[in-house]
Amino acid sequence: ATFIGCSFEARNDGVGLVAKNDAHLYVRESMVASAPGGGIELDTPFFQISNVVITNSGTGGGSGSNFGGIYVKSTPDQFSWIRHGTLVGNDAADGEPTQVRCDVAATLDYAIVRGSAPTVNGACTFRQSNVEGGAGGSNVIVADPLFVSATDLHLDVGSPCIDTAFSSAERRDFDGRVRNGARDMGAFEAQ
Repeated sequence: ATFIGCSFEARNDGVGLVAKNDAHLYVRESMVASAPGGGIELDTPFFQISNVVITNSGTGGGSGSNFGGIYVKSTPDQFSWIRHGTLVGNDAADGEPTQVRCDVAATLDYAIVRGSAPTVNGACTFRQSNVEGGAGGSNVIVADPLFVSATDLHLDVGSPCIDTAFSSAERRDFDGRVRNGARDMGAFEAQ
């Protein structure tokens, strides 16, 4: 399935987007918001996710959801990736990761991950990303990303996430704007 420029919201206790049974999932420039069961659940090894915003998904507390933002359940194949994601304000049951859960080894590239602890768990690693509370991987920073506001997740002037996704070859951002030179972390390129 291919989704470009889509918005996903779940009803009742559902997950925003679920891929299972070897489904091939391709998601670009899309948003998952207010999904009580969590944002995106990947129970397939075949996925390419770029320039995605996941916000206010998952539910907290003792009987809340088992993840907030992204849940990687199947080992990704060599052509799968999660790049330039902005995951903010998601929640999960007590002790569960609020932003990213990995039951298998998975790497997220050029991400901005912000939320209450724990933000990530398991076999998740990050490359050239900003992860609140820190995470394993390379070139991971923990600084405030300096969003324009709590509801506008574009990067503001002076953000430490600007020009720090050094090895990204992504050509466009969430808004469809061209990414030139050194790319920015997250879904939005500062202009």
